[in-house]
Amino acid sequence: MFYSVLFPTEESARLPRRKQAPESFRDLNLDRIIRRALQDRQEELEEFYYTPLRDPAVIRYRHEVMKDLQDAPTRSAIENLVGQISFLRAFMDGLRQKLMTDDKVTGKYLDMGRMLQSVSIFTGAISGLAAGVSHMDFRSEGLRNFVAYLKDYCASEKFRNLQDWANRLRASFDKLRYCLHIKDNLVRVMPYDGQEDYSDRIGELFARFRQGDVLDYRRKMKEDPVSEIVENKILEMLAHFYPQEFKDLTAFCREFLHFDDDVLMRFVAEAQFYFAWLDFLEPLQQAGLPFCYPVIHEKLDDVKALDCFDLALALEKADKIVTNSFTLTAPEQIFIVSGPNQGGKTTFARSFGQIHFLTSLGLMVPGREADVFLCDKVLTHFEREEDLQNLSGKLQDDLVRLHSLLEAATDKSVVIINEIFASTTLKDALQLGGHMLDALVERGAPAMVVTFLEELADYGPQTVSMVTTVSDDERHARTFRILRKAPDGQAYALQVAARHGLTFEQLDRRLKA
Repeated sequence: MFYSVLFPTEESARLPRRKQAPESFRDLNLDRIIRRALQDRQEELEEFYYTPLRDPAVIRYRHEVMKDLQDAPTRSAIENLVGQISFLRAFMDGLRQKLMTDDKVTGKYLDMGRMLQSVSIFTGAISGLAAGVSHMDFRSEGLRNFVAYLKDYCASEKFRNLQDWANRLRASFDKLRYCLHIKDNLVRVMPYDGQEDYSDRIGELFARFRQGDVLDYRRKMKEDPVSEIVENKILEMLAHFYPQEFKDLTAFCREFLHFDDDVLMRFVAEAQFYFAWLDFLEPLQQAGLPFCYPVIHEKLDDVKALDCFDLALALEKADKIVTNSFTLTAPEQIFIVSGPNQGGKTTFARSFGQIHFLTSLGLMVPGREADVFLCDKVLTHFEREEDLQNLSGKLQDDLVRLHSLLEAATDKSVVIINEIFASTTLKDALQLGGHMLDALVERGAPAMVVTFLEELADYGPQTVSMVTTVSDDERHARTFRILRKAPDGQAYALQVAARHGLTFEQLDRRLKA
């Protein structure tokens, strides 16, 4: 039985979801990424992007659905349905309020006609999709079950009754004929009694002057040119001549005021989770950046990602992205990333966190290939600007935040620590850094530590050293490549100072000038 296109069972779909973004979103720039992905979506999808999955089966379920939706005909057929039904749902939410008075359907005939039209669009869209996908071969359990539900729904008595009644009503109203006489401010409605249609005669009269195609000077209006007061009055007068048709319309609206189906509405909302991510990735893929479906590991065995990158940076510089890779092989657990400043260490740390969190959502991740540890959460400690209102000092603030992070960490968490202990002496920083690594190893949490403390790379078999690299020429330009190797002890501070005009010689020349 189909329930959700995001979850394989009703039980998994009903698990609590986060309403607010995790604290790590800001450090990892995931807030910018998700905001960009959802910018044109009307559905409230944030909670699905905020809530990591714990069950690998749910992640694989989403992977299969997204793979099916990458097929152009499949996506076109379903996206067309989603677009129509999303519009109708928003439209009908407002229309129902106008139709209801004292818990009874007593709205205006114009609104009743709009509801009839909405039902016709709804039934047509559902029937059209059911017919269009009948010959498609879906690999995913989610879409196979949805199509089976769709076929059963179209064959149900409820749907057939809705569709047949709407078709009969539209056919009866299509047969209605009346005359409208407008003079000054007076509008009269009269039954049609064989009067001549002057529009045809006028068209024939002016046809002789036509000399081929001409420019269309008609102005397109932003909204339908409808005066609800006038049109409702006309319909009320028309109801006197055709009472049965309008009585049937009122009965129809009372019977089917809530004609939409809960399962279909849920599908329409959830399907946009996939479309939002596929639309977000499309320009990045066109720029040549790789994305993949990660292989899930529930234990910290072999973990790797090849040619990964920071998604937020790719949004700004897709054509200038430098990809990197990482690998952990048991008993390895912690990356120690060091090297010269402005070499891409923080960007690399963000990509590490992004891949793990996006994997826990069941999404495609940045990279050519990925074997990723399934985490329960991503915890981050990035450098914060010192708060002058906080009298505790930066070191104490760092330690308090680090303590809270380690308290929250489990063996299922991913921890990212970026440039900590910069406000104390080297000796104290090394001692504190050692205690930090002790705590991480004790918890068994995979981690990445970006640090100027190269000595931490020699902590033990649990640590892996990765170093930012520079070009081999005398400029030592940053390559933004981060390689698995031992620290080289080079900060290249002189080159950084020269690039900003701050060497002794440069300052001396300016002062003498």
